[in-house]
Parts: sequence; C-alpha cells; structure tokens
Amino acid sequence: MALVTALGQDPTASLPRACGSWAALKSTYHVLHNPVVMRTALSGSHWQHTRQAAAPPGVTLFISDLTELDDTHDQAMTGLGEIGDGNQRGFHVQTTLAYRPAVDQMLGVAAQQTMRRQRSPLTRAQRRTRQEVESQVWGDAVAQIGRPPPGAQWGHVGDRAADI
Repeated sequence: MALVTALGQDPTASLPRACGSWAALKSTYHVLHNPVVMRTALSGSHWQHTRQAAAPPGVTLFISDLTELDDTHDQAMTGLGEIGDGNQRGFHVQTTLAYRPAVDQMLGVAAQQTMRRQRSPLTRAQRRTRQEVESQVWGDAVAQIGRPPPGAQWGHVGDRAADI
C-alpha cells in the first residue's frame, strides 16, 4: 500500500525511488514477477473507476490508440511478437483514455489490451486478413467499456485502423 501511495503522490517516480529502500524494492519486484499477478488485476480497478467517473450526464470521449512497445534490445525476454517491419520484437498495447471535453478533463485509462503478433510466413492476402482481425481490438475496447448510463453521452475515437 505504501508503494501505491508513493506513486500516487509522484506518478513519474521510478520504482526504486517510490519504494525508498532495497527491501521494499525487492518485495515489489517479487510481487510483480509473480505469475498470479496479472496486469488486469493491477489495473482493473482503475479502469472501472475511470468508467464510473464518465457516468455523470455529459459527453465523454473514449480515445483509443495502438502503441508498439519495442523490446528488441532484450534478447533474453521471451514471449514477444513481431512489431514494425517484422524485424523488431515486442508487443502492442491498445489504450483507451476517457476525456470530458466540456471541462477539459482527462479522467484516466478506461480500458487496455495487449496483443502479440506471431511471426509466420504469410502471403499478402493472409496479412490483410490478419490486419482485419487485429483491428478488432477497437471493437473489443468498446465492448469492454460498455454502454453509457442514462444521461451520459459516450463517443469512441480511434485512428484510421479503428474502422468500427
């Protein structure tokens, strides 16, 4: 709980600085490397809180974008997919932010998904089909966020790949 408080007070702090001691940092790494601790378990309550903050009457925009995280430099890391032109290794993160334009307020992250491309010898037609399947992450974000409560108006904004 101390780590959450420290990061809440300074979200840009590194883990060593937020933990304050070697023992606390070691404990934090132990928790984060536990396979039972999942990203959704750590972030799910924040996503839910953000969607609740979007519930009052008014317009909320849910802005989604797909980002590539490049871990090509870390040859020891396993479980990565191909990114970029296929010569880099990493994964994709689809993040959806909630924004209230009337009050110019960013509410937070409302949904997030990860995606990993597997390397395979695909033809051009097969790559096109794969891209259509990958574009489903935007529809998945809409489904994860759900329907707005009465009085709230929710709009979803995405880039050109978000053809939904």
